[in-house]
Amino acid sequence: MIAGARLASMLAAVAIGGCAMDGELDTDRVEAADSVDQWTAAAPIPGMASSVQVALTTTGSKQLLAFTDASGVVQLSRFTGSGWSPAQPVPGALATADAPAMAWRSGHLLLLYHPRQQNRLVMQTAVEGASWTSPVTAGTSLWDHQLQGGAAVVANGDHWYAAYCTSTSAQVVVQIDKYDGTAWTASRSYAWPITARDDWGCGNLAAGKLSDGRLSITWTLRHTIRALPFERTSWQTYSATSTSSGWPGTPMLTTDTRRAGGISMTTCDGKTHRTRGGLDTAGEIWWTLYDANGQWHPDILMSNRSSPSGAAVGCYDDGHVPEHDRTLMVYDRGDAQLVWSEYGP
Repeated sequence: MIAGARLASMLAAVAIGGCAMDGELDTDRVEAADSVDQWTAAAPIPGMASSVQVALTTTGSKQLLAFTDASGVVQLSRFTGSGWSPAQPVPGALATADAPAMAWRSGHLLLLYHPRQQNRLVMQTAVEGASWTSPVTAGTSLWDHQLQGGAAVVANGDHWYAAYCTSTSAQVVVQIDKYDGTAWTASRSYAWPITARDDWGCGNLAAGKLSDGRLSITWTLRHTIRALPFERTSWQTYSATSTSSGWPGTPMLTTDTRRAGGISMTTCDGKTHRTRGGLDTAGEIWWTLYDANGQWHPDILMSNRSSPSGAAVGCYDDGHVPEHDRTLMVYDRGDAQLVWSEYGP
């Protein structure tokens, strides 16, 4: 049971944010004894380190890994089937302190990141993973908003969809834009007003395609209620899932927790995997699956694994029938060393 004071504060936050609740808020730890057995033991990736979340995407038959190194350079590596190729810097990339995001569509790879000390999102594209373009501004105009952190991106049909978080002194906004390869247009925005009672801050974002074909974007926001006796700070997770008519008018509030961490999702062999971090303790990795009935299973704490920046998941197409595609997970283990693991018996 949720204590009365805590429940009241949650309901107040939902009313202010103007968002619907997706059933019962998930505030309890959920663990399963077989969680570790479903993933192989984490193995170090030689010569690769990052203190921010990495990005994974499938490009035809290749699984690419993008990560930000200690100098702020975005590096790329390819999964070989048993390990990872030596990392190579993205040509012409600007330095960044945030996590990169990338997605593949029709032979083109789109890379998004937030350059250091610049208030803009930039993109670079490559054809078949080569011939990189120079960095150019991505997304719609920020106007008087400040870009906070990086972005998330997913490809679908003729477009890429990117989500990112911005702020002013008056509000925090999660913006979803779409890109057709030529121009960016606004698709949907969600705003949370900052008041004397409620303060909001940007967290992490993830974007992916669910096993039923719909697009899903998930993000976290820091919420501080400054009015006594309910003064508290928590991290709220929201999600928006596309419909035939576009994005919903309000996102769904799915969790209200004490910590936050990186989020990631991928669909592989008809199963959508999602990871996120820090529900109770900083560095935790939680994992779940999206079932055939359109529901997320309870999050499972992955014991004996931790990552301050959060894990990323991706799907490797080994060139055989879809049943042999492989779900991979990559994360930093706390000392910036990147490690990887694979789902399945």
